[in-house]
Amino acid sequence: MDVARLYLPAIILHEWEGRNSLKSMPDGHRRRFHHSGLVGRYVSSHYLLLALLFFAGLEMISVFHQWVLTWLVGLILILSYGIVLIRVEERQSFSWRQTLLPLFAATGLAGLVLFLPRTPLMHLYYVLAALIFYLTLKHGAKQAYPTWNWTLSVIVLFLNTAVITGLHDQLYSVPVAVVSAVVFSLGALLSFQGWRKLAPGWATATLLSLVLGLVLSELSWVLNFLPVHFYIKAGVVTCAFYVLFNITCLSQEKRLHVRDIVEYGVVSMVAVLILIASTDWT
Repeated sequence: MDVARLYLPAIILHEWEGRNSLKSMPDGHRRRFHHSGLVGRYVSSHYLLLALLFFAGLEMISVFHQWVLTWLVGLILILSYGIVLIRVEERQSFSWRQTLLPLFAATGLAGLVLFLPRTPLMHLYYVLAALIFYLTLKHGAKQAYPTWNWTLSVIVLFLNTAVITGLHDQLYSVPVAVVSAVVFSLGALLSFQGWRKLAPGWATATLLSLVLGLVLSELSWVLNFLPVHFYIKAGVVTCAFYVLFNITCLSQEKRLHVRDIVEYGVVSMVAVLILIASTDWT
C-alpha cells in the first residue's frame, strides 16, 4: 500500500482503494451503494436531457414565428411533465414543493422570448436559459443547497414578473387584477418552497409566504399605473422580494440585527435608484 501511494497516480489510487472498500462491504451494503450511484447518474442524465430539450424547444420557437404562443405552451407542458417524472423518480429526496422552482423557471425563461428582439444574440440567450434551467434542476430545487435555491428564486421571480407585466403592457392587455394575482402566487409559492426548511412548521411558512405574496401583489398593482417599462416594474418587485425574503431567512436562522436590515435595505435602494435613473418618464 505504501509503495502504491508513492508511485501510482492519485486517480488510479483512489479508484483502487474504492474497489477494495467495496469488496470489503457486506453484500447488502454493496448492492445499495451501486443502486444509489446508478440512480444518481440516471437522474443527472435526465436533468441534462430536459435542459437540452428546453434549448431545442426555444430554437424551434425562433423558427416558427407565427406559432410562438403555441410552441411556448407545448414546450412548458412537456417540461412540466418531465419535471414531475423526475420528482416521482426522486420521491425520497424530492418533495412536491421542489417542483415549483423548476416549473416557474421554465415558464419565465420561455415566456421572456416573446419580448426579445429577433437577432443572432437570441441563440446566446437560449444557451443561457438552458444552463439556468439545468442548474435549477440540479441544485436550486434541492433542500441541500439553500443558497442556490434562494439565488435562483430571485431570478425566477424577476423573469415571471417581467413576462406577466409585459403581457399587460405590450401584448395582450392582461387585466391588472390578473397581473396582481399572478405576482401574489409567484411570491407566495417561491417563498414557501424556500422557507419550508427554515420555518418551524407548515403554518408559519404558509403565513409568512401569504404575507409576502400580498405585499408584492399590492406593489405590482401600484406600479402598473406608472408610465415605466415593464422591466423596471419587475425589477422593483424583485428588489422588494429580495429584501423581504432574505430578511425573513435570517430571522429564522438567527437573531435579526438592525445591521442586517440596513445592509439589505441599502442594496435594494441602490438597485431601485439605478432602475429609476434608467427610466424614461416622458
